[in-house]
Amino acid sequence: MKNKRLLRGILVLVVVLAVLSVYKLALSPVIIEGVVGHRAVEGIKGNTHSTILVSTATTNLNSEVLVLDKDYEVFFPEKGDVFINKSLEDKMKTKYDKIRYFVSVRVSSRDPVNGIEKGGCNSYSVDRSEFNKVQVWDKVKYEVSRWSELPTVAKFVDVKTDRVDWVGLLLRVAEKDESVGKLIDGNSYRVVIGNRTSKNCGEEFVMIGGKPYKITIYLNNETVKSVEEVKDQEQLRMIQRVIELQNEINITVKPHEREKK
Repeated sequence: MKNKRLLRGILVLVVVLAVLSVYKLALSPVIIEGVVGHRAVEGIKGNTHSTILVSTATTNLNSEVLVLDKDYEVFFPEKGDVFINKSLEDKMKTKYDKIRYFVSVRVSSRDPVNGIEKGGCNSYSVDRSEFNKVQVWDKVKYEVSRWSELPTVAKFVDVKTDRVDWVGLLLRVAEKDESVGKLIDGNSYRVVIGNRTSKNCGEEFVMIGGKPYKITIYLNNETVKSVEEVKDQEQLRMIQRVIELQNEINITVKPHEREKK
């Protein structure tokens, strides 16, 4: 009799431990690593799903923005980073019932939740704040959701970028280069676009005293390669378009923008 009770007690203990193990496994976060390949914004109206834009990887660690809904083409640059703030999302919601965000990642570790093997690519649903945390080419670690209908990133836990941090770059360059220092001294200026043209070279399009300039910079030591006033009509249109976009979605003054004293 005692042996039966002991055996029953051991079996109960084994079952409890097994249940606890499964419960712990179900609640433990699953962390995946990979590189962002593209980002997309989708609008839903009734049963119709429409892609508003796609940001895809190009060469030299840059990205290209393809706006498929031409109603919103004015709000996005043709290349570079895409950021969706609340006011822009509200504008899109005047046309669509719901806005959804997606980030595609080529995984460098297996995603067991969604059945993606190492080296595979998967598109994950994200919310707007997580969408804005990453850009194309970023190396990311993220927690996947176990219980979502679609493959979903619960949160990005680590983001490493090979892109250039353009904020404050012009000021650092001006400290080393007298010609740039004289150009911005006493003038208001605004960095409109930063592009990485090669691994060691970047260019900033800057409005200085109301005139557009392109400043090409060696990124390894942050020195100037060339400074030229922009005359090319296509580049002028690009600058004007980005300025209109920034003004339209109420982008506030950044540390790399300075008003004339």
